[in-house]
Amino acid sequence: MSPTAIFQTEIAVGDVLKERNGEHVYIVLKTGAGQRWTHLIDTEYLQKSAANHHAQPFQLKTDEVLLRLSPNVEAELALEKLPGLPVIVSERRREPPFVKSRRSEKYRAIVEDPTLSKGWKLIEALLTFDQPLRDDGSHAPYSTHGNAFEELLHRETRAKRISRCAGVVHVSQDTLYRVVRRFFQRGMTPAAAADDYDLCGGRGKPRNWKRRPGRTATKRLLSASARNDEVQRLLQLTADYYLSFEYAKGKRAQKTMEAALDWMRATFLCDRVVYNERREMIELTLSRRIVLTRRQLQYYIQQNYPYEVRRVRQVGKKRYTLHERPLTGKLRNSRGPGEKFHIDATIVDLYLVGNILRETLINEPVVRITDEAGCNFQIDVGI
Repeated sequence: MSPTAIFQTEIAVGDVLKERNGEHVYIVLKTGAGQRWTHLIDTEYLQKSAANHHAQPFQLKTDEVLLRLSPNVEAELALEKLPGLPVIVSERRREPPFVKSRRSEKYRAIVEDPTLSKGWKLIEALLTFDQPLRDDGSHAPYSTHGNAFEELLHRETRAKRISRCAGVVHVSQDTLYRVVRRFFQRGMTPAAAADDYDLCGGRGKPRNWKRRPGRTATKRLLSASARNDEVQRLLQLTADYYLSFEYAKGKRAQKTMEAALDWMRATFLCDRVVYNERREMIELTLSRRIVLTRRQLQYYIQQNYPYEVRRVRQVGKKRYTLHERPLTGKLRNSRGPGEKFHIDATIVDLYLVGNILRETLINEPVVRITDEAGCNFQIDVGI
C-alpha cells in the first residue's frame, strides 16, 4: 500500500522541509499531484557568506518525500514542515525606523519593488530569452511551469541554457549561476533574486570583517587576522607610533614598519601581570591568534593618512616646509573668487626709460603676480 494512502500528507511548491534531527533545511522547487519526482534544494541558511553556497537542485521520488514526512520513518531520514524560511530576505532588507540610512534611492526603491532589481531581470531573461516576442514587440511572460524552468532544474540542461543566455544578456555565466542559486534557495520570488547589498557597508563606512579574505599564508604559521574593530584599533595605534617622531641625539632615525609592529606586539599582545577588582595581582594571558602583517599596516597608512603626513615622516618637517610643500593657500573667512589660490612668487623686473634719454633708467619697479583659477591679476606694485 502506498504511504500516501496511510498518511494524508501533501507537499506543494515553495514548502520548506527541515531535517527533524538535523540542521539542513530544504525548499521544494517542483512537485504536484501525480508527479513522480520532487525537486528540492538545500537553503544553506547557516552559511554566513553567499560565497560559501554551493548547493544544486536534486530530485527525490515524491513517495519517498511523503514517507520521510510521516512519523514511521528512521530518525536520520525524518523530515518536518516549517511555516516558512528561516531567513526572509524581504523583511531583512527593510530599513529599521528612526535610524539614519546610507542606502541610495535606487536600492530603497528595490526594497519596495523587487522586480526592479538586476537579479530578477536576469531570471526573467533566463526563462524568456528564447521565447518568441509578442505582437507589440514585448517579451513573453515568464513561467515557472514550462520547459524553460524545467531545464534549470537539471544539471546538463541548466549549463546549456545558462551558456546560451549569457551570450544574449552579456553577463558572465558565474553571475547567472549565482542568481539562479539565490533564486532557488530563497523562495523563487522577485525579492529572492535581488542582491544582498543591504549586508554591505554604506559609502564611507568601514567593513567589519569576520573572516580574512584570500588564500592561507604559506610562509607563516598563522595567517593575517581579519580587519575587525579590534584589529582596526591596533592598526591605528601602530600607525600613529610609526609616523611619530622620537627626539634623540645624533642623526634622525626613522622607524621601520617591522619595528612598529614589534612595538605593538610588546605593548598590547604580550602576557603580563595586572591587578583585578580586588587589587590582587593576576596573570593576564592574551591570545596569540591576532596577527598583523607589514602589508596590512602599509595599506592602512596609505588609506587613512594624507600624503603630507607620510612625506613629512620620510624627509622631515623642515625639508618638507622649505622645498616640497605645495605653494597653495585658502582664505578662511570668505567665499567666491580668490578663495583658493596658488602663489607663484615670480618677480618680474621692468626697466623704465624716458622718451628722450633712452639710455637712462628712471627706476626699477617690482611687480608680483599671483595666479588664481587660471586668471592673472596684479598685486603689490612698487617703484
